[in-house]
Formats: sequence, structure tokens, C-alpha cells
Amino acid sequence: MSELKQASDQVWSIEQHGIEHITDEERHGSPFELFWIWFASNVGILGIVYGAILFGAGLNLWQSIGVTLIGCVVSFALVGVISISGVRGGAPMLTLSRAAFGPRGNIGPTLISWISLIGWETVIVVTAAYALLGLLNLVGLPSNTFWTVVSLVLVALLVVGLGLLGHATLVWIQRAATWLFGILTLIIAVFLVTRTNWTTILAMRPGPWDSGVLAMLSIIAAGTGIGWVNAGADYTRYLPRSSSSRSIIWWTIFGATLPLFVLIMVGVLLSSRVPNLASASNPIQIIGSALPAWMAVPYLITSVGGLVVAADLDIYSSGLNLLALGVKAQRYKTVLIDGVLMIAGAIFVMLIAQNFLGPFESFLQLLADGLTAWSAVFLVDMLRRRTYDGAALNDTSPGGRYYYRGGVNWPGFVAWLVGILVGLAFTASPFFNGPFATGIFASSSLGYLIAFFVSAILYAVLMRFNRRNQNISVTKFLAKCKECKEELFMTNTTNHPAGNYTVVNGITLYYEVHGQGSPLIMLHGGFGSFEMFTALSPVLASSYQVIGVDLYGHGRTALTDRPLRFEYMADDIAGLIEHLGLEKADLLGFSLGGAVALQTAIRHPERVNKLMLISTPFKRTGWHPEMQAGMAAFAPEFFMTTPIYESYLRLAPKSEDFPRLVANMREALSQDYDWTEQVSALKIPTLIIAGDADGLPPSHAVAFFTLLGGGLKDAGWNGEHLVPSQLAILPGATHYNITFRADLLPVLAPFLDK
Repeated sequence: MSELKQASDQVWSIEQHGIEHITDEERHGSPFELFWIWFASNVGILGIVYGAILFGAGLNLWQSIGVTLIGCVVSFALVGVISISGVRGGAPMLTLSRAAFGPRGNIGPTLISWISLIGWETVIVVTAAYALLGLLNLVGLPSNTFWTVVSLVLVALLVVGLGLLGHATLVWIQRAATWLFGILTLIIAVFLVTRTNWTTILAMRPGPWDSGVLAMLSIIAAGTGIGWVNAGADYTRYLPRSSSSRSIIWWTIFGATLPLFVLIMVGVLLSSRVPNLASASNPIQIIGSALPAWMAVPYLITSVGGLVVAADLDIYSSGLNLLALGVKAQRYKTVLIDGVLMIAGAIFVMLIAQNFLGPFESFLQLLADGLTAWSAVFLVDMLRRRTYDGAALNDTSPGGRYYYRGGVNWPGFVAWLVGILVGLAFTASPFFNGPFATGIFASSSLGYLIAFFVSAILYAVLMRFNRRNQNISVTKFLAKCKECKEELFMTNTTNHPAGNYTVVNGITLYYEVHGQGSPLIMLHGGFGSFEMFTALSPVLASSYQVIGVDLYGHGRTALTDRPLRFEYMADDIAGLIEHLGLEKADLLGFSLGGAVALQTAIRHPERVNKLMLISTPFKRTGWHPEMQAGMAAFAPEFFMTTPIYESYLRLAPKSEDFPRLVANMREALSQDYDWTEQVSALKIPTLIIAGDADGLPPSHAVAFFTLLGGGLKDAGWNGEHLVPSQLAILPGATHYNITFRADLLPVLAPFLDK
């Protein structure tokens, strides 16, 4: 992993990745680094202006504290939750968005996001350039056109340079900036607080709850976390899959809220002495005038630095957005393109249309309506799907997994557009006033929040309706093909069956579908394929929709550079269930397939209806000692004269990969595991089946059943104490004949029909 990391994402080197999927081998870091990213990006002196806005709205100290905390925490909680998608999909924010909108439907949200990022980085760079110009004035240089351009170019080069280097460098810079500018900002804040007119602050009566508290809450939320909602996954996509979701949310909230709370409160207190701060055309100059003369230099340095470390994230994300729009270029080149646009815009604002900045900021604030509606659709979609097919996100062809209908996921796109229109109807701006932008809506950002809830609710309703239609279509298709079931059923003698492939989690997974009825996914044992269920699957397909899978690296599913892990293969199965448009499915797994089925139930319980595990222990030591030793000693030559090897040669896309499969299996099955805690928490009805001469002792199967709540008491005369799970020990069954046993089906059928 370290070699790949150094090659693609190294500090002070240009990051090699664009928007393509980050493989597990390239993942690194921890959720704690999000603290540095979000602290530094929100430590800018301009946060003080938000406090002045609260003071100007008539909120007293306690109301301001509550509004600040709630606004920052809730808005950055949204950023944190959405950032989890970066870990799941290993891709940037607006690339992941293709899963919710389709590659063509995603163009609209991505374009708005890109314009917003370019616009705000331009505003930030202009503000930082003026601060740097003020610093140059202190050493006797004039504020003429030449030095204005010099200030702008210096700031812009710094911002572009950091964005060009990429992710690892940005994390390093944000960490350093947190310490440097965090300490300087704290010192400045202390001096500013000493200017507080406490008599005025403490004498303020509570402001109105509607046009005061509620309106200001929407403004704080829109101006803080919601402004970053389209960038969260850009900084989590390198984190390992095992990263804690709670940690991601916590460090995002804490890292952003800590500096913002301090700065906004300073703004509230400072406004008691500087009442015109909220409306000042140059707030940095106004804030600086409240400081001792000797603090001018550190103050201006802090102002410039705090703005630069916000703009560097903007330009990095805007470059990724440009790639998501379909621009065919290396990532660093898109940063250069955005940098040129940023500098051109800044020159226009500073030297040509000097009264343009105010209306331009109003336009950018208007774009927040589109981003808020987008975030609602994305959030609902993310919570619904839970996993992403990283490789398929970059497949924009008609055959791609996320192409939907005409390249658009219409429920998401329609919900987004409707949310925007409704939000604008409640929004007032210098360009237009919505028909309902009166009263509290005329002086707040509540229209954006309305857009969020409208889009979220509408998308959830439309997707439910859409999925129901998809299920009806599948049923009709299978019913139509009922008479040709014999032709649809794949035989064992060909390397080109009429099966299907789908891309999930960066691999191309093979599966077959037989019969009709409730979906039943069958997962074979180690070194096998779906053909392992030759005796069982045809019978089950007469009553159920059997979905046979060749697990990762097995059968017709090729081995890649991804490690072989139960957890990863479980995510593959969850991805397949989603791909097939199913809400849930029953899972039947044998041995290795049983472990994958169990992990699917543990990691994706919402996708599993019933669980049937054949010859499957819940911990590695559940196997007999000789089984454990044999797994650790797997070698290719052991299999060369066996049906296992013959089957692999016949089915595998690359038969020369067999030694790699053996090595991967040996490494995976040598890893210790114990899922006692997870099994004890399982709520899914589970059937445990083992042979009395199996690779695991019957006592382990009994222990498994006990963890599920079984066998702990008498069931009662009427079976009132029966648990949903069941246990079956087949007499005379071994690990090598159990799937062909005649007494297996009579055990499975009642459980499936229950």
C-alpha cells in the first residue's frame, strides 16, 4: 500500500489521481485529518462578519450563541454525513453524484457546483489580495494598479500552487495552517474582545424568534456548512474503508465549528463598539482599525493566510468538478484552467468593475439554492444505496451501471429541479424576488432550506414508485420467459453461458438468474463457482428466482489487484442486490459463500431477508484444527489434478491467475476473525446447517445457534418461545458432500417458505 500511496498521493508532489476510483491499496490516513482540513478552511477573519450580522439582526448574546452553535453543527453535520460517501465510493463528491443523477443528469448539479466554487475562490482571492496590499502599504508601497496586480498574482499563485499539488499536500498545509493561523487568530480575537462594550451587550433584549433567530439560523447554516457540502467527499475518498463514519462526522463538525464559533462570537462582541461592521465594504480594514497599531502586520498576515487555506480547497474541488463535467485532462491541468479563470475574474473585479463584487456575491449566494437541493437528493440516495460501484462511476456509456434511462436518473433530476424552483419562490435577491419571498423569507436563507426538504421528500417518493415499476417489469419479463426456462438455464459444459456481468466495487461480477418468485442468492464455496449448486439450484429455481453468483476471483469473475476479503465480497453482493433493483433477497451460502452471506447480513442488514448458512463457522477457530492448518498451507500444486483446477481452467477469464487465487485464498483464510459480537446482534432469521462429520464440529453449529437466541429454553407447548432462527445437523454429511445431499432440500424448503 505504501508504494502506491507514494506514487499517487505524496506531499509536495503532484497528485496523480483525478476522479477515478481510489483502490483499497491506495487508501490511507484517518478521519482525524478532517479536523485540520475543516478548521483551517474556516479560520478566516471574515467569520467575524457573521457575528456582526447576528448583532445587527437584534439577537442578544445567548441567542447568538445558540444560533451559531446550531447553525454550524447542523450544517457541518450534513457535510460530515455526505462525506461518508467518499469512503464508500473512493471518488470525489460530484463524481459520486452520478449515482444519484446519472452521468447526463449530473451535468446540471456539477456545473452549478463548479461555477459556485470558481466564484467563491475568486471572491476569497480578491479579499486576500486587498489584505496583502494593505500589508504592502505598511512598508511604504502605494495602492496603485501595479501593486494591486502584484498582490493579486502572489495570492493567486499560492492558491493555484497548493491546489495543483493536490490532496496529500493540502492535508499537510491545512494542519500547519491550523496551528499557525489558529494561534494568531486566537491572539487577535482576545484583543478584539477587550474592545467589547459589555453594557451594550448585556442590556440587549432578546430578538424576535421568526425574523431574528430563525432567519439568522438559516443564514449561518447557508454561509458555513452548506457552502462546503459539494466538496466533502473530495477529502475522504482516500480514507480506508474501515474508517469510522461517526469519526468522520465528528471531526468534520468539531474542526469547522470550533473556529467559527470563536470568530462569530468575537464579531458579536466587537459590534458593540463597531456597529457598521456588518455593512462595511472592506470588513478586513474595519476589523483591523479596532486593533493596536503594532498588531497590523500579524493581523494582515493572518487575514491573508486564513483566506488562502480556504481558497486552496475551493480550487482543488473545482478542478475535480471540471473533470466530472467531462473535460478530458489531467487533474492538475484543470486546476490551472480554473486558476486562469479565477485570476481573470479577480482582475475584472479589482481593476475594471470595482462595484461588481456585491452583485457577484449575491449571484453566488443564489447558486446555493441549487446546491442545497442537490445535497438533499444526494443524501437520500446515499442513505438508500449505502455502497457505490467505484469503477462504474466513471463509465458514462449507455451500458454503464449508472446510466439509467438516457443517462439520467429521472427521479433524482426531477426532485432537484422542483426543489430549486420551490426554493427560489421563497428567495429574495438583487436579481429577482420570488412570489413568496415576503416577511421572514425576504431577509433570510429559509428558501434554501425549503428547497432541501422538498427535494429530499420528493426524491424518496419518486424512487419508491420507480422501484415498484422496475419490480413489475422484471416479473413480467420472467413470466414471459417461463416457457423457455430450460433454454435460459445455463449448462455446465460451456465457458460462455447466457449469464450476466455487472461492475460492483471495482470488479466485474458474474451472475445468473433462473426461475421466478422471491429472490434467492446462492453463494458457492472456496475455489468453486455457481456450478457447485448443480444438484440444488434447478429445484429451487422452480419456486424461487435463483440468482447464482461467481464470487470475486472465482469461476467467471476475474481476479484483480483487490485483496480477497469476506467484507469486500459482502459489499459486492449488496451492490448486486442494488443493481438488480431488489429491496431485499434471501441469501444461501456454503463455506466461503456462507461467510460472505453472513458478512452481507452484518454489513448490509437492510438488504437481507433470510439467511441460510451451510458449513459456516462464525469464527476461524470454529473450524477443526486440521482444516485451519490446511487453509494456511494451500498451494497450487495441491489442486492440479482435481476437478477444482479443471473447472477453473474452463471458466476463469484468465486461467493463468490460478496461482494468484490460491495465494489470495491462503492469505485470506489464514486471517483470524471472530464475529461473535456481530452475530449476537443479528436480527435476521437464520438457518444454520452443518453435517455431523463436517469441517466444523456440531458443537460450533450449536454455539452459533445459541448466539442467535436459539436453544436457550423449551419452546413451549404451542411453540410460543420459538426463535426466528433454526438449526439442522445432517447425519453422515461431510464438508464435501453436504450440498449434494438429498436431505438438504427438505431442511431448506420449510425455512424459505416460512
